[in-house]
Amino acid sequence: MKILIVATLLLNGTMRFMQLKKALNDIASKKLSHDLQELEINKLISRTFVKSKPITVEYTLTDHGRTLDNLIGELMGWGLNHRREIINND
Repeated sequence: MKILIVATLLLNGTMRFMQLKKALNDIASKKLSHDLQELEINKLISRTFVKSKPITVEYTLTDHGRTLDNLIGELMGWGLNHRREIINND
């Protein structure tokens, strides 16, 4: 799921928790929170508290996280080609 989180942030930029949750087809909040914490520990995303009511948290990729852009693009391309091959062989 972490790759999908990174890919979603690459495509959309900074996002709030609930925006990510919806973009990831309503992933379980506990799972999303856990994966976000691990991505932050590994310095791939940063978390910013926004002073609003209620207080919200925004997530964005770090410079280091953005270095995954080409790699994730390659994986997505591979997946699309693989899916086409499966569909064409049916």
